[in-house]
Amino acid sequence: MSNFNTPLRSGNYVGEIISQKLSKSKNDNPVFEAVFGHLGFQTADGFEQVDTGVTRTVFMHLTTKSQAYTVRKLAECGFEGKPSQWNLDSEEAIDCTGKLVKLHMKITEYGEDWDVSLGSG
Repeated sequence: MSNFNTPLRSGNYVGEIISQKLSKSKNDNPVFEAVFGHLGFQTADGFEQVDTGVTRTVFMHLTTKSQAYTVRKLAECGFEGKPSQWNLDSEEAIDCTGKLVKLHMKITEYGEDWDVSLGSG
């Protein structure tokens, strides 16, 4: 059990991409950052709206080891392109803001762990 205090429950969510940017990890690998808002928690009856001011960020690292997995997650966000095109400052940017994406969150000893759901568990 975590001692991290969060108002949210572990489980499946849907969220809207409200911003996106590309950064670099400490090992100089691309990191795709997607900020999600308008979150809904999945219940047996559909989705329960989360407080409208709540946002969460998903960090998707692109390494040799994670490449296939990250590319699948980016496709779920509506993105299929070169890493530089994730930056909205790029002339050839692919803007995924407004896209609704299935998410999963679990609470760990370090806090909330958010990820794009690929429907595989």
